[in-house]
Amino acid sequence: MDKCEFADVCDYFNCRVFEEIPELLDRRKQEYCNTNYQKCARYRIAVEVGANHCPQHLLPHQSDKADSIIREVRK
Repeated sequence: MDKCEFADVCDYFNCRVFEEIPELLDRRKQEYCNTNYQKCARYRIAVEVGANHCPQHLLPHQSDKADSIIREVRK
């Protein structure tokens, strides 16, 4: 199975909510990191303009925000 190359270092998983609800962490990793990582907003930013441009609190489903960040960096 393919896995996101950034899954083990992604800042998104340092969020406190995952400390309080660890099953949510497992669910998100399965949903995005292990299966649909190409659709993850964070993955797209990392691949297209560099992981350093990805805000820590950007959610994996925030594609519109990712598009905006990518456009802004490429200017």
